[in-house]
Amino acid sequence: MNNQPAIAVKNLSHTFVTEDGKHVEVLKDVSFTVRPGEFFTILGPSGCGKSTLLRVLAGMIKPNHGELLFSDGKTSERLAMIFQSFAIFPWLTVYENVEFGLKMQNVSIHDRRETVHEHIKEMGLTGFEHAYPKDLSGGMRQRVGIARALALNPKILLMDEAFSSLDAFTAERLRKDLLALWSKDRMTIVMVTHLVDEAVEMSDRVLVMTPRPGMVEATIDVSLSRPRDKRSKDFFALVDRANELVKI
Repeated sequence: MNNQPAIAVKNLSHTFVTEDGKHVEVLKDVSFTVRPGEFFTILGPSGCGKSTLLRVLAGMIKPNHGELLFSDGKTSERLAMIFQSFAIFPWLTVYENVEFGLKMQNVSIHDRRETVHEHIKEMGLTGFEHAYPKDLSGGMRQRVGIARALALNPKILLMDEAFSSLDAFTAERLRKDLLALWSKDRMTIVMVTHLVDEAVEMSDRVLVMTPRPGMVEATIDVSLSRPRDKRSKDFFALVDRANELVKI
């Protein structure tokens, strides 16, 4: 890892205006950095502004105040996002969904085909290339979403509660698969979650946010060896610490 942050957030604040004109302060004076190749998690109670913050990083929301910098400029040139609700197109097949971003980038047919097949195989979707989302389980649909994001070869991957819509067994399998891919490619990952165990299992560092308006409560370094032993005393100690910091 080099010394220049992959992402630097400085004094970021954001307020929504409701339809009836009410101002709701969602984020307040948030500052942090994310290191290149780091698995960084934003943890906090429901409604604390985690997803809003992630959408600011994605360029989907322009904050009222503050500064956001990437190592490659004001906006990241290689960024992809995985959503909680799968966010794949129901009218496209598995192959077409994974191909979609590459097509929008005008990647050649030959290169698209090679990349799509690689990531379909990587995510265990071989044999389902011509299936539609309605014919897939929730776990498989999320695998399609992950494959589509990874096909773009992102420098930064954003994940918004990516496993929360899945059953416990499927979520655990997908976490392990994603960690294996991250260990190989070492892209920078920023994940949002409200699950303390998930944050400690996956992350290098965990940023804990306060209830709304979301501010930085603390940052926890997770120096446990990988793969994490979820039954170890050290794991439980970090989970307990994080639980104490997350104020509901």
